[in-house]
Parts: sequence; C-alpha cells; structure tokens
Amino acid sequence: MKLLYIDVPFATIAGGDTNRSSFIWSVLAQNYDADLLLVKPDLYRMKQIPAHDNYRKLFTLGSLKPSPLYPQAIYSFHRRHMDKFREILLKEQYDVIVCRFLSTYHLAVLASEVLPKVKILIDVDMLFSRIAELSWQREKTIRNRYHFLELQKLRLFESKAFMQDFSFFFTNPVERRIAIDRYQLKPERAYVFPNMMPPLAPKDAVKKGDQKYILFFGTLNSIANSDALDFLMQDIYPALKSLLRKHEIKIRIVGKNPLSRQEKYVDDIVQLVGPVQDISKEIAQALFVILPIRVASGTRTRILEAAECGTAVLSTSIGAEGFEFSSDEILIANKAVDFANAINRLVQNPELCSTMGTELKRAATEKYSYANVAKAFLADLAAITNQNKEKTKSRRIALITNRFYPEVGGAETNIYYQAKLLAQQHQLTVFCPKRRPGISDERMDGFRVVRMKDVLNPDPNAPNLKSKTLCPSIVFHLIKGKYDLIQCFPALNYNNILAFWIAKLKRIPYILCFFDFIDYAGEISKHGSIDPDILQSIRPKFYQLPVLRGMDYAFAIAQKEINFLKKYNPRVDYSPVPILSEEYEVPVDKPELRKKWSEDTFVFLSLGRISNIKGQDIALKAFAQAHHKMPGAQFVFVGRTDYEPDFFAGMQSIVEQHGLTDKVHFRGMVDRSEVLGWLHYSDIHVIPVRFMNSGAVVVESWISNTPVIQSDVVDPNLVEEGKNGYLFRRESIDECAEKMILAYNNRAQLPAFAEHGKILVKARYTYSYLIGLYNSVYDLLLRD
Repeated sequence: MKLLYIDVPFATIAGGDTNRSSFIWSVLAQNYDADLLLVKPDLYRMKQIPAHDNYRKLFTLGSLKPSPLYPQAIYSFHRRHMDKFREILLKEQYDVIVCRFLSTYHLAVLASEVLPKVKILIDVDMLFSRIAELSWQREKTIRNRYHFLELQKLRLFESKAFMQDFSFFFTNPVERRIAIDRYQLKPERAYVFPNMMPPLAPKDAVKKGDQKYILFFGTLNSIANSDALDFLMQDIYPALKSLLRKHEIKIRIVGKNPLSRQEKYVDDIVQLVGPVQDISKEIAQALFVILPIRVASGTRTRILEAAECGTAVLSTSIGAEGFEFSSDEILIANKAVDFANAINRLVQNPELCSTMGTELKRAATEKYSYANVAKAFLADLAAITNQNKEKTKSRRIALITNRFYPEVGGAETNIYYQAKLLAQQHQLTVFCPKRRPGISDERMDGFRVVRMKDVLNPDPNAPNLKSKTLCPSIVFHLIKGKYDLIQCFPALNYNNILAFWIAKLKRIPYILCFFDFIDYAGEISKHGSIDPDILQSIRPKFYQLPVLRGMDYAFAIAQKEINFLKKYNPRVDYSPVPILSEEYEVPVDKPELRKKWSEDTFVFLSLGRISNIKGQDIALKAFAQAHHKMPGAQFVFVGRTDYEPDFFAGMQSIVEQHGLTDKVHFRGMVDRSEVLGWLHYSDIHVIPVRFMNSGAVVVESWISNTPVIQSDVVDPNLVEEGKNGYLFRRESIDECAEKMILAYNNRAQLPAFAEHGKILVKARYTYSYLIGLYNSVYDLLLRD
C-alpha cells in the first residue's frame, strides 16, 4: 500500500516529540511503500532541514503564521503550497495518509477531498486544548488571558476536527475519553497509541556514578516545564534546602532553551545546566528524577526515558497521566508539601530509589517496549486500512519476457513466481520466445503461456540460448488479443519494443520492468573492469528513445538505473527483487562440512558463481590478511567454479600461497538444500562484488538470519553500517579485512543485525508486496 507520512522535521533532533516521530516513521517505512512530507515552520525558512532517510519520495511544504483568529497550534498554508500538495496527491494516489498532530489538519482535509477513498490517520498525541485549559485554570487573570482565548479557539477547532471521518490516535486514554465525551468522537475511530520506551544502544548504557544529585530535565521554555520548575523552586524547594545541603545532594536542571529568569534559582545546591550532549547519562547517574508537572497533555516520554535507564521517578498525577504504573513503580505527589515529603523519603532511602528504578524499568519494558508498541500500532493500522477494502479488480494482462520457465535462472524464477501470483487476481497470458522443441501454447499454474518462433535463432539451433531474440508473431497476438495492459521484462529488447508500438496503437497502458539496462557482465568480460557510474556515459539508441519517453510506467531494481531512466521519463519507480520467505523458514540440516567443525567455529560465507564481477578474490585476499587475528575462522565459497576457469585458478593460488587449505573451502555447485544450509549456519555472508544491481543475495542472507559484509557498489544498498551489517569500499582489501575482524570480535551482536535486516525483508521484499505495488500502478494507469 502507498502511504504518505506528514510531520515537521524530526531526524537527528533530540526530544520526546521527535523520538515519537522517528519511531512512527521507522515503523511505517519498514511496513509500507512510504513517502515523507515535511512541513517547514518559520524556524526552517533560514535553516536547512536535517537529512531524513528510508523514504521512497520526499516532499516539503512551507507553513504560514496562523491568523490571530485561529488557534496558533494549527498550521496554515499559502494557496500555492496547497496546490502543490494537491498535485502530489493526484500523482501519487495514496492509499493511506498518516498525519502527526492535529497541526496538519488542513492537509488532511484536502487529502480527503482529492482522494475520497484514502484512509487518513491523525496521531493526535496530545489535546492542545488541555494545555490551554490547565494553564488558564492555574491562573485566571487578565495577564493570563492568552490561554483563555486559545482555549476557546482550540475547543471550537477540535469539535470540528473530530467530526471528520478520520481515525485518531491518542497517547493518553484519559484524553481519548475526553474527545469521545466532549466532542462526540466515535469510539471506533479513537485508538490508544502509547509512547514507547526508547531503546538504548549498548554504547549508551551507563552505570551509576559517585555524583549525588536529583534531576529535573526537559525543554525549559515550554509552558509545562517552566511552570513545573517554578512550582519546584518556589513551593517545594524551600522545605528541602537544609536536608539536601546536609546530605550534599544537588538539584540539576537540564534542558535546552533555559529562560533568563530561571537563573535566579541557582545557588549552592541548584545547578542550571542547560542542554547536554548525552541526556541518558544524566538520567542514569541521577539518584532519581523529579517531574512536578501541573500543566500537560499527552504522556510524559521523560518517564519512559528514566525507565530505560532504571532510574526512579517522582511525578504528579497529571505528569504520569495515561501510564499504567503502580505505586511500587512510580511515586506520585500533587501538593507541594507532599512532593517535598516524597523527595525526603527517597533521599533518606537510597535502596528505595534503586528498587523503584528497577521496578519501573521492568513494568515499562513489559507495557511500553519498542517491539510491543510497534506490534499494537501495526495491528490497529491493519484494521483501519482493511475496513471496506475493495477486492482487487481483475485485469487482462499480457506479460512479455525474453526467457521463461522451464528455463531457470534467477530472473526466470523471479518472473515465474510473479506470473503465478498475478494469475491469482488477473487473467494473465505470458509471451516468450520458444527456445526448445515442444508445446507452443500451454496452461500452467492458472495462466496461459505462448512460446513464439524466434527468427534470429531458427529451430535447428535449439535449444536456443541466445539473449537477442525477435518474435514478429507478438504483433499478431497482441493485436488479436483483448488486453487491459501490457507488462514487459527484463530490458529494452526487440520484442518489448514491438509490444510498445502495439500498446500505443491500441491505446492501452505499457509497463516496462528493467532488471539491467545494459549487459554489465559483458562489459566486464570485454574490458576487464567496469565503472560503477557507467550509465552516466550511456546514450540510448535512436529506436530506444521513443519507448523510454513514451512508456506509461517503468520499474527498475537499481537506484542508478532509476536515475538514468528518469532523464527520459518521470514515471519510474523502484521494484524490489523479492524472495519466497517461506522457503527459508523450513528447517534445514547443517551442511556435512559444517558438522565437522565445533559449534563455536566462526564461518564466513560467500555465495555465487566464482567470477570477476562477484569479486570473491577481494574477500579471499582480505581473509588471508586477517585470519591470524581470527583463530579458528573458516571461509566457505558456494557456487560454480567453471564459469571463469582462469579466475578460479588465481584464487586457488592465493589459498596455496598463504597456506589456507584447511581454512578456505570451495564447495562448487551444490543442491539447493545445501545452499540454504550454509545461509542458515554461517555467521556472516561476505558480498565483495565489483558491481551488482539489486541486493537479492543480501535479502536471502537476512531472511536466513545471517547478516552481511558488503561492498558499497551493491545497488540498492540496503545495509546500514553497524545495524544490519557492515560496508567496505569497492575493491578495498584492507577495509574488507577490517570488517571481517570487526564481525568476528562482535559475534554476539550479529543475530541482532540479522533481525534488523529480516524486518526489512518481510516488509518490502516479498512477492505479495511486489504484486501489491503492481496493482496500485494498474489502478493508477487505468484510472488515468
């Protein structure tokens, strides 16, 4: 499903709101075909937006300062920006739009008008009116009239917003109930989506230090935090001053944007620290955290940050509102005297601080862990997006390919499985050259296969193995047949060019799926090497240009090819090379060779035919350089060795030269079961290619629970350094050796790397995902 996420910039920006934004975007990007739209407030008129990632497409819109008659928390937009957004919607045809905060309400309304069938979800997070309401109730004076006026405007706005046919997510169940009772929001459209406990990376874990302090932290110029700090210093602190001085305990006030008036609170006990680089360290080393919040909405992510560090928390009822914690897990006090007494109790009982910190972390992990919150969020999204979901309309599709089952290779297998799944929803006919004697027209797996005479390779030359084919009868079949659209694989060849002109003649959509625009392996064979940016020097032939410019849609499996094709046609998208995930989930035996080694043997794997373009010599030389620092490590190469005999002979010489005959093993071509066995029972897969389009072999590794070490020319590059694998510069033996040693020394982290990769595979690299992508394009083209 195509999804658009709308938010303000959040990447690399510290804070509870941005942590939630990053979490939402991470979940959406891993599970949907997701685009990102960033709204630029005034702050970004003269400031660059930080780099974001994981999006399919990125858009930005500038916002305007709202009219004084309108709530200041709700973004306004110039007409030209709304027109720009309308054009994006019409072009992209999203199935789902997720908006962060009610601030983006006007964009959500426009989207519902332009795309009547789109599902719109708004992450309310917090009710803006509650902050204004609590601020006004605390001080009902003329001086505080701003909050009264904003309260009236916000209540009018919220009453209108919650009447929209959208789905709304709240972090706080209390505020969900307010929206239902006060604004008549339908309960079935109101969901609870709590904040999650931010996971700390191992490097961020810190131990308790010798420093003795109580911590107050947060953005210090916000209404909620400035009021809480005033409450702490004016009403609570005076009763504690002598106690804290006696025990030599400080109060540290940490956070960005401190106000100048807050400096008056500093004395020998109170420290106004301001912003710090590592807030986790401040939290972890504190005796306990105090959050005397009186004005708030949503839920306090700071409580979850403290929980992750195992640090006890003392808060008010409203500060802890929305969380399900018991009195053994968090201390609650509302009046100044009760808050002071609670601090006194914790200061006098360090063991209680430790116990409550431990209990808070246990409870938060159980209820608000990253994995549990993400799982519940995705379940709610699925329930919403499946409501009234229309069954995919059946289309009549002509699928044209240069090779097809039973000719079996990586591309042929891919196209065959695509055809098999497409046939479950559509009326499919496959057209391909006839490459061997036999049936010319047959049915298989729910679709028809027509094998046509290739005039460039007459029957006496059968079996026909040539890559160049020409089947004039494709013209007859396509003109005679009734088809809604034509889809071609895997390149711009003669048959696909003929099909293009027939599509134009019959005025039906034409889709071309590129696996390789040129023969990259042939380039290496001819010149001995290849420039990774070779496409920059390629100029299409005169007869190719009309197709490139006139195709209604195109897919490519590599980003460089997408960039190249977009010079001629804007309608080009990425299509993943999928795998059958169920094949890798069936238990497999260890390969016989692996059984001979001890369980703790570290195994490097390189899978693929031994050839120059695959670069196995780079990995072998790196292993020869590093093996002295990796006791007991073994390197296994799986793949045919007869493809380039001289290249393989050179690798054997390297093995003998470095005395690695007992450490390096060439298995040659093996049964599929043994391939799967090595993928499952190796520690890491080394992919040292000199050039590669698509990361299919990377995807195979991750789904088999094995991370990767990969050269940086794999396109697309799916590896995030230190998260799901390691990267090294193309043909750099030294860097490859360095990453091998790093993987060997960090063996305990490798399963987590593989799990991160596996999440991506299951989200975006399955055949069902690819077919869903096709169906959305079919709908778009036929609607146009």
